[in-house]
Amino acid sequence: MKFFVFLRLLIKSALIGLITFIALFSITGFALADFGVNIPNPLCLGGTSSTPCINDFPTLITTITGYILTVVGALAVVMIVYAGFLFLTSSGSPEKIGKAKQALIYALWGVAISLAGTGLISVIKAVLGI
Repeated sequence: MKFFVFLRLLIKSALIGLITFIALFSITGFALADFGVNIPNPLCLGGTSSTPCINDFPTLITTITGYILTVVGALAVVMIVYAGFLFLTSSGSPEKIGKAKQALIYALWGVAISLAGTGLISVIKAVLGI
């Protein structure tokens, strides 16, 4: 019972903190605009004329998914090599061969899920026309 009271208090405190955070930063944005303060876009590393400049949400999502796909691809290669190593060192043991097969299957499932996620984002962007 005490856990649920604590959980309810924690959720309530988190919501109050989030609302306060949003209110505070929305007010400061208007205040800075009134004084002529211009905050540069932190996602434009070489200025607004550079190629890797991210000015909108779809470009941000595309960039993030590109980075995630790169990391997942590298991890997939490592896991497939690990599964191959397990196959080579199994010495015919059915348990070790089963472990190697599971590692290979999980690595391939991870690649399939990441590619499906990237494809899903492309489909959503095409449907929305962005």
